[in-house]
Amino acid sequence: MIKNFDCKQYEKEYDEIRLSQTEKNIIKANMNLAADGILKKNNKHNFSVNIKIIQAVAAALLVAVICTLIYISPDFSGNSKNYFTIVANAAENSTTSTNIKEIYSGISTSGYISDDKAPNKQGKYDFFSSFDITDFRIKGHNIKSITVKSNKNFCYFFLDYQADLTKFSDCNTLENSQYTSRELANFGKFGQLCCDGFTYTVEPSENEQLIQLGGLFSYMLETDRTDNEIDSYLTEYESLETPKYEIRQKRHKEYGDDVAIYLTDEEIEIENKQSLCTDKFIEKTLDGATIDIIVNYKDGTSAKTKIDVDYIVENSNGDIIFEAGTDYYNLNDCERKDCYPHIVFRYK
Repeated sequence: MIKNFDCKQYEKEYDEIRLSQTEKNIIKANMNLAADGILKKNNKHNFSVNIKIIQAVAAALLVAVICTLIYISPDFSGNSKNYFTIVANAAENSTTSTNIKEIYSGISTSGYISDDKAPNKQGKYDFFSSFDITDFRIKGHNIKSITVKSNKNFCYFFLDYQADLTKFSDCNTLENSQYTSRELANFGKFGQLCCDGFTYTVEPSENEQLIQLGGLFSYMLETDRTDNEIDSYLTEYESLETPKYEIRQKRHKEYGDDVAIYLTDEEIEIENKQSLCTDKFIEKTLDGATIDIIVNYKDGTSAKTKIDVDYIVENSNGDIIFEAGTDYYNLNDCERKDCYPHIVFRYK
């Protein structure tokens, strides 16, 4: 019997536990059934209800259900030999925010779609931000291939230059971008192929598989200048370019081009504002963004899960300095070189 079951502690840990909402609901439902069964039994025999017994049974059931969910990974195919789970990267999962479940992105880059700022159909210049998915692993058994699909406009993937394209299929569609894959390739900034999704063929194995998708693709966000809010962020960003470079030009004229010149407080303030503009563009673009992960098994069945995608910026101490709803942060306070922008995956 489990003693000293703390309801408040359970409630706190319930919100932090790494299970989907459906799985949590199963736990709650079964706990309620267990407690209800004890109440009915005691009422039938006119006995006083022992709340400690209810707590102990509920706690024991909680442990049993959690262990079942952890050690028997979700299998929607009906075949107990088929299973998969997404493996968290512990090194990148050290964030102090308790509601963040998995973090997989690595290096991020931002800039205009093309070096010459080629205007789009609206006659404006598009901006992009891309995230190298450095560590994204799936563990399972009997896996034949994995399909990954982006479900939001202006959010898509590009396959790394070093990725072996013979292992990829279903990667010829690009509807989430206003550009064609050929147009993006001509800009020369992206990988081998831009696409809404792809299927990755897995090496056959009779043993448990650990499949590393990290390093094979990146997640791309593209500006939608027809969206008034996003357009306002980019308009402000562009308006800050001229005064920033006027200051730098003046200082280089004063000190020379070959001398390292520290940024003035005015320049830092401008860069803070520009960074916030790009962060807000990313936040708005990712609003409602999801990614489908479909695992295809050797027997022809498949299993599917959906993950939400969000964006945060951490400083060198692991503190989140930007997330949804943040209105301002000072890059000088956290030191730009020690900021870590992340794409955050949450189970939907």
